[in-house]
Amino acid sequence: MFDKKAYNKKYSAENKGKIKALSKKYREDNKEKIEAYKKEYYGENIEKIKAYRKEYREKNKEKEKARKKKYYEGNRDKVLNSSSRNNFKKMFNIPIEEIPKELVEAYIKLVKIKRFIKNQQEITS
Repeated sequence: MFDKKAYNKKYSAENKGKIKALSKKYREDNKEKIEAYKKEYYGENIEKIKAYRKEYREKNKEKEKARKKKYYEGNRDKVLNSSSRNNFKKMFNIPIEEIPKELVEAYIKLVKIKRFIKNQQEITS
């Protein structure tokens, strides 16, 4: 009797490169179809996915910590600008939407300049 499982295992081991190339070509040719499938799947299984992600984070705390640290190091300015923007908006006693965007951007520029000066002082000392 023909053992299909064993044949598939042997074939995939012998033709890894070919299978990988075919998969890549399929993904490139059917980007929209795959994206639609992912959106549909995520929409239907959102609770299941969130539970899995939470479980993964709890099991792999060190990996998550390293991932966050790597992101922060790579996007330090972006993170600091975002937190500066939020802190600036909280200083006022008016709704956030009413704060002029130009005022917030000017404050962010000021923070960037202060951060630059502080970094230069650390380098020279």
